[in-house]
Amino acid sequence: MRFESAHFKLSHEMTQLLDPSGVMKSETWDNFVSLCVKGYLAARRHMNGIINTVLLMLDSGLPCFSRGDPIGNLRKRFHPEMSEREAANFMKNVCTDAYNKWTTAGYDLIQYLQQGIEK
Repeated sequence: MRFESAHFKLSHEMTQLLDPSGVMKSETWDNFVSLCVKGYLAARRHMNGIINTVLLMLDSGLPCFSRGDPIGNLRKRFHPEMSEREAANFMKNVCTDAYNKWTTAGYDLIQYLQQGIEK
């Protein structure tokens, strides 16, 4: 089921901790986004090493390597065609998108119902 479309999961509970006001203007939210951007830019600088490490697992038999183009998809996630400024803006947008992603709440609800977890 490919219902979840956020680049990373940011649950409602996580957003409440990062941004109690709910308007993405808290100092904690700004620090979170800044750290995400710094981490993404640092990972991009080591993209080839990360990809080469993952390549070592290609014949592992893990299901995630059994279909599609996992290495090509991993490379695309680094957006090597972008400048550092473009990549930083991209990651800021990824954070905003994850904050506002209704599919995360919907997917969590499905999981709660399937697992019988009371909210």
